[in-house]
Amino acid sequence: MKNKNLYLFLLLFVPIFYLPDTFAQGFTQLGLPEGATARLGRGGIVTSVAYSPDGKTLASGSSGRVDLWDAETGEHKLTLTDGGRSVAYSPDGRTLSSGGTLWDAETWHRKLTLSGFSGYVDSVVYSPDGRTLAGGGSNGIRLWDAETGLLPNYPNPFNPETWIPYQLATSSDVQITIYDMKGTVVRNLALGHQSGGFYTGRSRAAYWDGRNGLGERVASGVYFYQLQADDISTMRKMVILK
Repeated sequence: MKNKNLYLFLLLFVPIFYLPDTFAQGFTQLGLPEGATARLGRGGIVTSVAYSPDGKTLASGSSGRVDLWDAETGEHKLTLTDGGRSVAYSPDGRTLSSGGTLWDAETWHRKLTLSGFSGYVDSVVYSPDGRTLAGGGSNGIRLWDAETGLLPNYPNPFNPETWIPYQLATSSDVQITIYDMKGTVVRNLALGHQSGGFYTGRSRAAYWDGRNGLGERVASGVYFYQLQADDISTMRKMVILK
């Protein structure tokens, strides 16, 4: 009887003593594929990763968060709890985009939140010169000015009026100048000194009634509007279609 009890004890408990070591070996093999040099984090779904231009930081995006890692040591540096899913560094390394949120890559303060998507932003990428940020998601593709967040006017094409939305990272003196195809100034919209923030809805966006400086209706065609905010200047195209 004693021998039988000893046999049952060995059968049931001895494998448990070895299970952690066996499990750890198997987990390592599954978690670190052949050829991989390190594993960051404790699992979970990561939808996007991006190196900073200097190669010192690795950003990983997942649903609702962005994690920042030391690219040399693998040490976790910081978690940003807004944005996620898609991450991209600007070419100069000064800004990290996580979805539609732009972060200062030195202080990690939020610079801007870009509007235009009603759902997730699944992919973001900067143009080579860093002036334009493209985002793709549930609403198709959107393009933003990477510094001011200047958005396309709406409606576009339009007749006879349109709204020009924009965003400011800091308080600025704002002016929008409208040009025709020849580069002639059609209208100046002096918006005055404005605080940093969002100017996207019809109650806050710049408004153009389709008239020139003399109050006359302008002809159908392609026009350009230029946003000037202190030392920042950016331009987009719009179309009047009658």
